[in-house]
Amino acid sequence: MQQVYAFLVHNDYPIYFIAGLGLVWYFMRLIQARQILRGAMFGLERERGQQMQQTALGVMAVCLAVIGFVAYVNREIAPTLPPELLRPATPTPNIFITPLSSPTSPQPQTTLTSPLAPTVTLRSPAGPSGSAAEPPPGTPSPAPSPTVPAVAGECNALVQITAPPDGVTVSGAVTFFGTATAENFGAYRLEGSGPHTNGQWQALLDFPGTRPVLDGILGSANFSAWRAGLYAVRLLVLDTAGATVSECGIQLVIE
Repeated sequence: MQQVYAFLVHNDYPIYFIAGLGLVWYFMRLIQARQILRGAMFGLERERGQQMQQTALGVMAVCLAVIGFVAYVNREIAPTLPPELLRPATPTPNIFITPLSSPTSPQPQTTLTSPLAPTVTLRSPAGPSGSAAEPPPGTPSPAPSPTVPAVAGECNALVQITAPPDGVTVSGAVTFFGTATAENFGAYRLEGSGPHTNGQWQALLDFPGTRPVLDGILGSANFSAWRAGLYAVRLLVLDTAGATVSECGIQLVIE
């Protein structure tokens, strides 16, 4: 059963999407069935409309049940699963994809002497004090590169992000693993900041975690719509009063 739960956690967004499409489609079928029942003048038409209505209601109930069950698994069951079951597997390199270069015999090196004169590097004109001349007026200065906010505090045994590792390149849906606990634990939050958020911290989870996590799943975030670039991700542990107890951060490159 744990394999089923792991499959639902890894594929929650596609499941939500398919179930949502089913809801929209059969809601339109339900409206069509109601119209048939209103204008039915014969028993055959009424029977057809009732059958369409029952089918639409049944499929909509199934789609809602699937969405609710996947949400329940993500919120209640996923934190209790073994971390190694949910951690993405390390890809195995395929030796058949990387082309191998054919051995070549060493060629004797020949030094060619150019008949042209050696290249002369011209120095930039200097000002009166000997420094480089300033650019002419009206020349726009280069825009400063965006900075990633620094994360206060240091990671420790009680607050840490173990996966994905610091500095790795990610894309799409990403599951965060780690530890978030404290003596007076109240909740934890995952936040991100970078080009997509204009340097502001933005919550990565739909709701704060209300249970301590010990080397398990902290939550999942979908970066499909985020702009590419360097981002900072921080894990905040709060006490029962809502104050930040400890903080840990990493950097990710979103492509």
